[in-house]
Amino acid sequence: MVFKGDVLNLCLSFNIMNKATLKQKLHDYIDIAEEKKLKAIYTILESELEEGKWWNDKETVAELERRTEELRTGKEKGFTWDEIKERVRKSSPANQKA
Repeated sequence: MVFKGDVLNLCLSFNIMNKATLKQKLHDYIDIAEEKKLKAIYTILESELEEGKWWNDKETVAELERRTEELRTGKEKGFTWDEIKERVRKSSPANQKA
């Protein structure tokens, strides 16, 4: 069982922990947390977890489909990876004349 003091101590210790330690402490806490607390943690993080799921964003998917269709039909030429690397090389400051 986890007590309020344990949660408070865990929260206070976050300020002085490095990323690896923080991740491990969170894993440890999640392993023993009650369902009610797990749901609360998930609710806090849910919107952030959903942000990274571009495939659920209808506008993003529609734009990707539109661009894919333009490339497929030849409306847009696009560039090969080698062409992109060459353009970057040519535009790098080392290749610019003073």
